[in-house]
Amino acid sequence: MGIVTRLRNAASAQLLGDRFVARGPAGTQAVALTFDDGPHPEHTPRILDLLEANGIRGTFFLVGDLIDRHPELVRRMVGAGHEIGNHSMHHRAFAAMPIERQIEEIEAADRLLTGIDGRPRHWFRPPQGRVPLRLLVALARRRHPLAMWTLDSFDYRGDGVDAVLQRFEERPVRTGDVVLFHDDNAHTVAAIARLLPAWRAQGPRFGTLSELAPALSP
Repeated sequence: MGIVTRLRNAASAQLLGDRFVARGPAGTQAVALTFDDGPHPEHTPRILDLLEANGIRGTFFLVGDLIDRHPELVRRMVGAGHEIGNHSMHHRAFAAMPIERQIEEIEAADRLLTGIDGRPRHWFRPPQGRVPLRLLVALARRRHPLAMWTLDSFDYRGDGVDAVLQRFEERPVRTGDVVLFHDDNAHTVAAIARLLPAWRAQGPRFGTLSELAPALSP
C-alpha cells in the first residue's frame, strides 16, 4: 500500500471511526473483490459470468447515470448475491463541487440503489478515491459509511493484461484485503479470467465488502 493510500485511509478512519472500511478487521479470513465505474453493458456481464463460474460474490460500486441506463445489470448483480455500492451519481470530481452538490451526488445515487436492493444506505466510494475534507466531515456527521481499498490493481492505466497480472505477482492478495478493480474495460475481464481460478486454488475465501466486515455494514 502506498503512502498516499495509507494517509488517506488513516484520516478517514480518524473521522469516520466504525463507518470506514479499507480492509477487514483483524482475524478476517476473507478477501473482498470490488469493482468501480459500472455497470458497463459489455464488460460487466462478462465479469458477472466469471464470478458465477468461480462461486465468488463481489461488491460493485455503481455510477448513478449508468444505473439508469442499465438497470437490468444491477438487478442481475443483486439477484446473484453481489453487493451494490454508491460511486456517485455522475462520477465527477468532487473537489470542484460545493459540499451541497457532493452530498446530492451521493444521496441521488443511494436512492437509485435503494430502489433495486431495498437497503436504505450503501457503502460510498468517491470517484478516483478522492475525498475532500469537508465531505469527510459531512459523512462523519451523517454516519454515512465510506469504503476504500488496500490493494489496487491499477487496471485503469490501460497497460494490458500482463501488467495487471504482474502487479498481483509482486503483491499477492492476502486475507483482509479489499481489492480494487474496474468493470469497464476488457483488460480487467481478461485478467480476472486468469486470476480467479488461481486464487481459488490458493485457498482464500472471497466475499462481499459487508461479509468481510459485517460489524461495519451500512
